[in-house]
Formats: sequence, structure tokens, C-alpha cells
Amino acid sequence: MSFRTYPLPTPATITGLLSPLLGRSIVVRDADHDPVEEPSAWASASYRDPGGELAAAIFYDVAAAAFCGAALSLLPPRLATESVKAGILHEELAANLHEIVRVAASLFRGDGSPLLTLADFVSPPDGPPLEVQDFCRTHPRRLDLLLRVEDYGDGRLSLFVS
Repeated sequence: MSFRTYPLPTPATITGLLSPLLGRSIVVRDADHDPVEEPSAWASASYRDPGGELAAAIFYDVAAAAFCGAALSLLPPRLATESVKAGILHEELAANLHEIVRVAASLFRGDGSPLLTLADFVSPPDGPPLEVQDFCRTHPRRLDLLLRVEDYGDGRLSLFVS
């Protein structure tokens, strides 16, 4: 079992990653701590440390997932909005979000801590593995955020770190 801890990213760190990656203004701010009630309605990414232990997870609601996925390759906002209404990610949006969450592993890099690697990515309507759900329930280091993607819309993120 790993006893290493990783930094909990700040809104500024997340903005610093997403804004240049998506090529547009991103506003990230703290949100109320709301449980991820229905994990299958959220896209999720989990990250493992070099020893194979689950060390972090990010959950994107469908809106945040769709808007970030669309913005990455300049897809029309209409496509993202259709995904939000349907409660699923179109294939192209899911592929783009997969690329974003792969890069997002760098959010958990701290002084002297090894880089985490993306272990699993799941988009709605498939839910995250039970191991990831258990990890999120048992790790209190959590950050809940509201995210606004310029020209696309608003969504929510929740990050969990060991």
C-alpha cells in the first residue's frame, strides 16, 4: 500500500492547465461540496502511482466533459449541448476528454512526488469501476469546482486525492 500523498490542485492550477490546452478562457472556482450522487452520469479518470496504487481521481459532469471535449478541437458548441441534453458524450467528445485527462495527470505532481499515470477513463453512461467509487468515498481530500469554458458553457468537476 502506498502512503505517499499528492497535492490537491487549486483552481488556479486547473485554469493554468486547461486554458492553454483548450485555447480559450477558462474560469474555475470553488463549488459547494456535493456528493457525486450518480457516478454513471459523470466522466471519470483515475490515476495510479508508480507502485500501482490508486492515488487520484477526477469526475467531470456531462456538461464539463462535453464543453472541454468540444473546445479541445474547436467542435461547435451545439454538439456539446446535444451531449449534455442526452446525458452522454458523443464519441469525438469522449476521445478529446480522454486526451485532456491524460494530460491532467500533471495536476498531481508535487515536490518530490513521482508522476501519476492515467489508469482508467470512463464516460457516461458507463460508471467508474467500483474501486474508484470506493476510493472517492474513503478519501476526504477533495476539491469541488465550477468550470466555465468560454463560448461553450458551465459544468462541475470533483477531484479526489490520497
